[in-house]
Amino acid sequence: MDRENVENKEDVENKESTEYSFYISTSQDKEKPTVNWKEQEDFLKKLKSLNPRLEKVFNNGVRYPYRRIKQGERNASLMKMVTYFHDKYGTDVVKLFAEGLYKFYGHRFKDGLGRHNNEARSQIRALKTSFANKLSADERKIYESLLIHKEVADTFRICRSLAKYIDKDKDKATEKGIFYLACNELAKRLGFKHDQKADRILAMLEELGAIKVLK
Repeated sequence: MDRENVENKEDVENKESTEYSFYISTSQDKEKPTVNWKEQEDFLKKLKSLNPRLEKVFNNGVRYPYRRIKQGERNASLMKMVTYFHDKYGTDVVKLFAEGLYKFYGHRFKDGLGRHNNEARSQIRALKTSFANKLSADERKIYESLLIHKEVADTFRICRSLAKYIDKDKDKATEKGIFYLACNELAKRLGFKHDQKADRILAMLEELGAIKVLK
């Protein structure tokens, strides 16, 4: 054995090994639903067409955390995911993420996409009601006046969530409701491609007295 082959063999032997189990399909699996790679690819393209940064959010918040989801866990996982994103992202983005959960793992579920999306919308309606019930009288008055403008109402919810954020390390809420939100970050959260639209929404909330720009 020459010196190069010896060195290659030693490199392989010295690397930390990980045990894997590889699934080999058989003729008995012909009726088993398969992954639709094209559908997944089209979904990611749709995300990127809204805002290129949304793909990373989806991957880190939905695709990877739920990659081991099993049949029978769909509804609970959906409720958990929708609840997590509701106060952080716009309604349309949350609905899209819910759909994405099915696009990637729907082949494991018995329920169809229609039922899945209906349950996501139902949970979003319940969360909106819960959010409104937590508001003070002044906050609720402003929020209810914004409901006819979905994206503005979404921004109000996002801003209040950031202002009420509890730092788990410091075990306290954000000091005096101060929060930081750049226009490009809001654009991502609302699924906008351009920052200018997000900037106009923030200006509208400032005019209404819902937020105040400090610097």
